[in-house]
Amino acid sequence: MAAHAALLRSDPEAGASLVEPPTSIVLWFSEPVELRYSTLTVLRQDGSVVPTGSLASVGTPDEPGLTAELRGNLARGSYTVVYSVLSAVDGHVSGGFFSFTIGDALMPSLEQETALASLASSSAVAPVALSSGVRWMNLLAQGVLAGMLFFLVVVLLPVAGRSDASGVPARHFRRLALIAVILLLVGHLASAVIQAMNASRSTSPRDVIDVLPSILGKTRFGGVWLARGVLLEAWAVVAWALLRGARLPAWHGRGRLLWSIGLLVSALVLLTTSLGSHAATRGSATSWPVLTDWLHLIVTSIWIGGLAGLLLALEIAPTSDARHGLVARFSRLALVAVLGIIATGVVSAWVEAFSWDGLVSTDYGAWLIVKLVLVAGALGFGGHHLLNVRPRLDVASPDGEIGVPARFRRTLRLELLLLTGVVLVTGVLTGTPPARDLLQRVDILGSTRLTGGASITLRVSPPEVGANQYSVIVAPSDPDTFGEVQRVYLRFTPLAVDPPAGAEELAGSQRIQLRQAGPADASTFIGSGSFITLDGDWDATVVIRRAGVAQDLEASFGITARDGKLLWTGIPEPVASRSNAAIALGGVWLAAAAILVVGAWRFRRQRLSLTYGLIGLAAVAIVLGSFLIALGSGLIAT
Repeated sequence: MAAHAALLRSDPEAGASLVEPPTSIVLWFSEPVELRYSTLTVLRQDGSVVPTGSLASVGTPDEPGLTAELRGNLARGSYTVVYSVLSAVDGHVSGGFFSFTIGDALMPSLEQETALASLASSSAVAPVALSSGVRWMNLLAQGVLAGMLFFLVVVLLPVAGRSDASGVPARHFRRLALIAVILLLVGHLASAVIQAMNASRSTSPRDVIDVLPSILGKTRFGGVWLARGVLLEAWAVVAWALLRGARLPAWHGRGRLLWSIGLLVSALVLLTTSLGSHAATRGSATSWPVLTDWLHLIVTSIWIGGLAGLLLALEIAPTSDARHGLVARFSRLALVAVLGIIATGVVSAWVEAFSWDGLVSTDYGAWLIVKLVLVAGALGFGGHHLLNVRPRLDVASPDGEIGVPARFRRTLRLELLLLTGVVLVTGVLTGTPPARDLLQRVDILGSTRLTGGASITLRVSPPEVGANQYSVIVAPSDPDTFGEVQRVYLRFTPLAVDPPAGAEELAGSQRIQLRQAGPADASTFIGSGSFITLDGDWDATVVIRRAGVAQDLEASFGITARDGKLLWTGIPEPVASRSNAAIALGGVWLAAAAILVVGAWRFRRQRLSLTYGLIGLAAVAIVLGSFLIALGSGLIAT
């Protein structure tokens, strides 16, 4: 189950061995949760349920939590806590489980924990494809409509005014606006149904209808949803007033008021999306993550909606002079939008991906890389239009009347198609647990490496300097050829630590042999001890010895100890199998910077503003490329 309200810590702690039974279970989360739509179940090792009291809220606004009283004394044995909560901020369902023991009982294996958790988490939520599709529809429709209105005000109306045209036909834009409004209204209603599915943990129409009134009337999601609904209705009315006539109203008098209201409502609709995004979990409605996400939505809408508007405007532009004016004015607007997208995108990616490890070892990071590839492709088409197509649209160009516009429209459609893919991936990202939440969980630190025909997972609990419990899960891709695992070791090597005077021996390499978790789980190996004892950078290497295989299989995990807490720092150099990919991606950014510099030099005597814009893009590309190369080379660690 995808986790958005991440579990920060618990009492009892995950993996704790208690002498006396606890009287209650307390869970603390990274963001507030809806208590009435949350569950907590405690299971014995045989699958029976421990009676608990009603859930109650605990903690503070900065570290909210919930608790449930345990009824009756717990006997010696192992217990598994299974929780499922609904985030009060982004409205997503969170779920997970952990175990603790009382007395000298054995901790259950991962397979046993999973089997127990399945007994308490058989409820259904909205299908991922459905929720991602609805988010994509909402993001795309609002981006096209908001960006198109901005394009009409900033690009098309000024160009039409200079060309002394009798007015701009509204029919083409009215059709696109109508489609966008319909998609927005359908997507808005669908989002409420999906939220009701998640809250009721059911896809039954009866359950959804029963819970829908309380979802809309008594939750933060409902408040934002109702406000967005009012804004969508106002947006539809303003769009109808602007586009209902045969010609678009000019920018003066009543037309100026309508256009201003349309732009304001567009910005507020985009704000409601940011208020329900991952960014809203990082602070209040006026916090910088929310404002950064809002600005990112605005500049992205200007790009994608402007492209859609430009395609329609080129069809009705009467002369090559008008086409040239449209492209020239939109190029300047798109350049500003792209600079804004890069700046806000880098900030948002850092906030949510958190580190290089978060980029390469989580689903969120994988989808983020896909998004970056699609954005790079769209930027490539944008650069082609700026450097190659725009000069040929000059009035004096002999092929400016026929050849270039036809090819230009085709490449514009390809750029728009790539941006549609970007929005689709963004819809998936919105429903994917952020890497930061996964890597900053306090109770268990876990990460996976793919190497040597097996996936190797290391889990550390609690992630603090001092005594820890370790578990290694070895999952061969082909058990028949992988060989029998004889021994599993964990080797701890300090990379950059500062031991106190007289305690230099604390910073030396140490190794522990792990034991098999139990006969029912031959793939999990566990151990405990105090090995990471100082703040600094550490390399925790899993060493697997197999029967009949001379060379040990190794997988390294980078860990940083900071202020007594443990965090993943990335993939250490010895097995940085993806470092070459980082270096290659950095090289691509540097090559793009070189192309931009050449373009700036080419236009140095023609358009000064364009030259400065290209130089600014080149500077951003140089910084990103240099950062990736340094990261992949091991010169820096995030």
